[in-house]
Amino acid sequence: MVRIERDGLVREYEAEKIRIEAWGANGLRLRATTLAEIDETRDWALLPRNGEKAKITIDGENAVISNGDITAKIGNGGRISFSNRKGETILEERWRNRDVAGTTYNATNVPGREFRPMGGNRFK
Repeated sequence: MVRIERDGLVREYEAEKIRIEAWGANGLRLRATTLAEIDETRDWALLPRNGEKAKITIDGENAVISNGDITAKIGNGGRISFSNRKGETILEERWRNRDVAGTTYNATNVPGREFRPMGGNRFK
């Protein structure tokens, strides 16, 4: 489910595909879709990629990608968190469902990511 693809980290699960790649000197770009492939024909990024190479490690279902001062970790059934050079969490998905072990959940059963159709092949 987690693999290295074209210098990026890709996770596929059920109808979801996530790609995280190095972007800028200390940045990561994350894209997610429910389509079969991420649309590479449109580049919606505000900054150019500049050809950075990320450091990627995969251990079973857990994966880590680092670029400069930022690191993203995919673990616990797809939950993504970002940390700085000191290892401090700076951003983390909030999952509120019962499927992901070791996470805080409540009765609303809300996943960390939700894709709402906007017509055609666009999602919000």
